[in-house]
Amino acid sequence: MRPTFIGIGAQKCASTWLHEALASHPDIGASLVKELDFFAHNYECGFAWYEAQFAAFAGRAAVGEISPSYFHHMEAPARARAYNSDLRVVVSLRDPIERAYSNHLHAVKLGWVPADQHSFECGLKNCPMYLQQSRYATHLARWLSVFPRDAIHVLLQEDVASVPEGELSRLFR
Repeated sequence: MRPTFIGIGAQKCASTWLHEALASHPDIGASLVKELDFFAHNYECGFAWYEAQFAAFAGRAAVGEISPSYFHHMEAPARARAYNSDLRVVVSLRDPIERAYSNHLHAVKLGWVPADQHSFECGLKNCPMYLQQSRYATHLARWLSVFPRDAIHVLLQEDVASVPEGELSRLFR
């Protein structure tokens, strides 16, 4: 089954909430595994592998997946557009500094950061991707260069936190 949407929001921007919300809707099929990363890291698996991830959702109004790696991946926008020019793209964002800090806390929790570098300042020096992923204008421009603006839906984590039902209603429309 060919997906009709992808979620590309930056890491630590409500992508898990988004995946769960979409998966719980009876007319939407969201991949059983969040972060298939097909258009970024698993492109070599091929279209047949990718589409097999959605086989259980035949007949649903919308079918897709959420992979935050797409947002900042250089080749993902062109790959996604070449695959399906009618894809709908959901971008979830949040305050970029809060996103970078959350990214750092996640890395500390996973043990990726040496014990003597747990401060955010050390994390920024150690991992340039904290800031790189928060350069929203750069990444959005790449997506907007290949997808029309009306194919891209942006939601903000802050809005999700304050009015989740309203954001879901907007998204489902």
